[in-house]
Amino acid sequence: MLRALGAIVDGVGVILNAIVSFFKGLISLFSLIASSMSFVTTLFSSIPSVLLVFASAAIGVVIVLHMIGR
Repeated sequence: MLRALGAIVDGVGVILNAIVSFFKGLISLFSLIASSMSFVTTLFSSIPSVLLVFASAAIGVVIVLHMIGR
């Protein structure tokens, strides 16, 4: 009887741990998105305008290929 109760408590603990880990990962994702936007803004402000077209095109191609799974 105690073993079954312990298993139930362990199951609830696993579920709560998964929920906490999910929200920690979500917060980490949003902070990484913010820092990557800051990096891209700094990058685009520091490269010459001639290279800006090629950098924008390369980033666009990478995003499209990532979306289609290649």
